[in-house]
Amino acid sequence: MKQTVKMTSVGYTNSYGTESRITFELGKVAPGYYRDNKKRSVVEVEFNLREPVGFSPVVSITAKIWNAGKTDILIGGQCLDTIAEPKMLGQLSEDAQKIFLKLREIWNAHHLQAPTPRIKAMYNVLFAMSKMPDVDAKSILNVLEAKEF
Repeated sequence: MKQTVKMTSVGYTNSYGTESRITFELGKVAPGYYRDNKKRSVVEVEFNLREPVGFSPVVSITAKIWNAGKTDILIGGQCLDTIAEPKMLGQLSEDAQKIFLKLREIWNAHHLQAPTPRIKAMYNVLFAMSKMPDVDAKSILNVLEAKEF
């Protein structure tokens, strides 16, 4: 079965500031919790931008691996290194692996820091793309790899 990358987003503003989140659903893996080793656990990476009133903006990236029914998280939070392990990462499609590694690179360089103009511009483009139907993985990767931001 071909794995695809799905992208969704949400954003809101309140008296504390603005927050938005892009969720990348990268595919399914078999994390080792089930006896049959079937790929049934969805891997999600969230790219967040918070712009609190009176403070500097902050970028954060977190990940989740869901149980088969997507009712509970098996692994979550700052687990990008766990997902990056070959036995886990190798279960995702090639495009999903590339997207994950680019997001992990951003996490390593910018997590819980103010976004650079390049990162903020990239985030804004990805956020707009997430509102479009049927964005392909290559387009997402092109934005993550772009040098012109």
